[in-house]
Amino acid sequence: MEDGILEQHELDEMLEVFNDICKPEFDKDVSSEELINLDGKVLVFTGECQLGDTSEITPIYEAMGATIRTSVSGKTDYLVVGAYGSPDWSYGNYGSEVLKARELQEAGKKVKIINETDFLPIIYSEATT
Repeated sequence: MEDGILEQHELDEMLEVFNDICKPEFDKDVSSEELINLDGKVLVFTGECQLGDTSEITPIYEAMGATIRTSVSGKTDYLVVGAYGSPDWSYGNYGSEVLKARELQEAGKKVKIINETDFLPIIYSEATT
């Protein structure tokens, strides 16, 4: 871009960055083929969830052994993105918690970002098995 002319490869790179910002992908290594034991896991919820607001769903997940936090940190195991999103999110697609989780991933932390609709069918606790 130094020459002031956008070449195709520069346009492609810009489009890729734009798409990453506007439509972040969920982690691919969390699949419906694996079950997640919530015992001892730290969860953060962002956006509006199908099951209700955070105050309503927190006891459900705590009963399964999870710890619920309000913001992402290096100790977060899963950031669960609510199925209904949030009108407050940047560009309507994600919020600061997703951005923070991505930054932590780039720094080598283990946080996984997963959509609520993918998360619900694959969780369990030792108490329910």
